[in-house]
Amino acid sequence: MKKQILLVVSILLVGFSIVSAQIPKTISGGVLNGKAQNLPAPEFPAAAKAVNASGTVNVQVTIDEDGNVTSANAISGHPLLRAAAVDAARQAKFTPTQLSGQAVKVTGVIIYNFTPAASADPAQPPMPVSEGNISGGIVNGKAKNLAIPAYPAAAKAVGAEGAVNVQVTIDENGDVVSASSVSGHPLLRQAAETAAFASKFKPTLLNGQAVRVTGIIVYNFTGGNSAMSKPNWFKTGFDLASIQYNPSLINLNVSSISKVLQPDWTAENQQLQSLSEIKQAENAGQTKSSPALIDAAQSLIASLQSRLGSDELKYWQFNTGLRLSEALAKFRNANEKQSALDSLRQQIQSAPSSVSPEYLADLQKITAILEKQKQTADDMQQIGLIMPKLFLNDGSPKRVILLP
Repeated sequence: MKKQILLVVSILLVGFSIVSAQIPKTISGGVLNGKAQNLPAPEFPAAAKAVNASGTVNVQVTIDEDGNVTSANAISGHPLLRAAAVDAARQAKFTPTQLSGQAVKVTGVIIYNFTPAASADPAQPPMPVSEGNISGGIVNGKAKNLAIPAYPAAAKAVGAEGAVNVQVTIDENGDVVSASSVSGHPLLRQAAETAAFASKFKPTLLNGQAVRVTGIIVYNFTGGNSAMSKPNWFKTGFDLASIQYNPSLINLNVSSISKVLQPDWTAENQQLQSLSEIKQAENAGQTKSSPALIDAAQSLIASLQSRLGSDELKYWQFNTGLRLSEALAKFRNANEKQSALDSLRQQIQSAPSSVSPEYLADLQKITAILEKQKQTADDMQQIGLIMPKLFLNDGSPKRVILLP
């Protein structure tokens, strides 16, 4: 009899161990704003107000079994707004999440929307996760075909840009069956929702069965073009180099560069934050770059060169932007012009075979103009017409760009 009891107890313990092992230690909660018991609004930093920084900041968080935020990391948004969003996220409190009666950790995103007139109000997602759906978090990387939104004429007219987060439900076949924007400029939301509906995803399987998924698609509208979250390494290199020669553009450049850095590139994001802070601390009327600003830019350049070194095309794009920016800055200085143009020519000649001939031809046209002893007004106008084409493209024949 004792042996039978021991056998039953052993079976129960083994069964409990199997069930416990099947319960994940951490689950994904998608956008978490609506699940918070207390979600403090962040302060609006004075430095951010000074440069009219605004827009959404997405903070990735981990919430423990008691509903406390144990880690927070800003994964998008203006560099001058990120620290305030992270500080607010760390003070948030959530309802503990239970799975099969057991408390579990949750990872997800808190979305903060900073507007120039006030502190950020956390965006409230209108679509709670329903029974039978699972949360997929940010789903951009899971798409088979992620449609690029059109840029509305009304949005262009007022210079509207920035990130738009669209909460979607994806059915068992990978089709988007509902889409609702939860943050972003009002004039951009409809275009983002339309693109979300046109997107196609890989079906999600759970225990071998196709299931519905809710998640967020992030669309980034920049400068009147709907190039969505695709880094242009040529422009990034150009912007970083220009910081050394035209510091008055630093605020624009920091905003542009921040959009191409991956969330897990910790060192590079910290270097960009440091660069921004150095500039903010300088006298607004100065006309030359300080040694500290130049050092910060050069440190970020070196880190990105190392980061991109294994990708021949991206490495070439980035360094071509650096060389062209340097040549444009030095072409009026006879002592420095020739060296800068030689470097640019060598860079163009080293282009990988995948770079489009049209792109190389545009670079060579600019080089030929800069090589002249004296440039005419028509020459400078020609450069002005070519540069936007280079900024909107990256030399890859496969990249699709929607022009304004």
